[in-house]
Amino acid sequence: MLALVFALVLALFATVPLSATAGAPIKAKDDSGRLLTLGKPATRLISLAPNTTELLFAIGAGADIVAVTDLSDYPAAAIGLPSVGGLAGLDLERIISLHPDLVVAWTSGNSRKELNLIENAGIPVFESDPNSVAGIAQTMQRLGRLTGHEAAADQKAQSLLAAYRAQTDVFAVKPTVSVFYEVWDEPLITLGGTHLMTSLINHCGGKNIFAEVTALAPSVSAEAVIARHPDVIVTDPGEVSHLAKLWQQRAQGDPAWHAHIVGIDPDLLTRAGPRIVDGAKALCNALDAARASSLSAPATD
Repeated sequence: MLALVFALVLALFATVPLSATAGAPIKAKDDSGRLLTLGKPATRLISLAPNTTELLFAIGAGADIVAVTDLSDYPAAAIGLPSVGGLAGLDLERIISLHPDLVVAWTSGNSRKELNLIENAGIPVFESDPNSVAGIAQTMQRLGRLTGHEAAADQKAQSLLAAYRAQTDVFAVKPTVSVFYEVWDEPLITLGGTHLMTSLINHCGGKNIFAEVTALAPSVSAEAVIARHPDVIVTDPGEVSHLAKLWQQRAQGDPAWHAHIVGIDPDLLTRAGPRIVDGAKALCNALDAARASSLSAPATD
């Protein structure tokens, strides 16, 4: 009899950890350092930035997204999703009416006031703001944990890192190329040292000529750019021809001016999402082409 009781007690205690684990809260820190705690995996998601939309689709949570913002145009499945606003602001009433159990935001791109209002409505907000590929991989894993797609997210994150590291082995040992990334021409805007773009430039064996600037997207003068003699200017593909002529005019009389103008899809370079490896590859190839041509003359390709 005692043996039977003892066996039953053991069996009871053996089930406790399993039950506790099954009902355990789900926890993950976001990029602002805050710890989010959910009672169960989030299944109604709202994405407030194009890159967070791409991340959610990449980890297998696309079917759980109930709304996005206007510029979420990738993958194709995101285009037909309901919108809750865009650059002009968010429709907070609609966000609340959709009853999301997790909102995924972009710290640098979304309004702090609006994010606070969403949180005050009792909706958990995960803030994403990675400035490196390793940070993107970590964001994938954290979102995977919060949405119940942990295994797929871990696999995608490891694959992303492996592909990126393979590029590093090839390009990081090559001669340094100085780079100016042009976001906008009037006013002239670039990306500073804290932006993801700077880590991509370093990855390709380059150097951001404004890496010391801590502002995310600082406004600079044409004179400051010319004085730093970038080897390569990276911009939107549609602006290459125009900017090649413009910079030649601006730098007239400076015999040291030799910048190559190259165009790369900005969505691949500045969206902190799963396509960042494609952007890095395009950037590395562009810088390598500039090296191969000995940086002897402006290019318009």
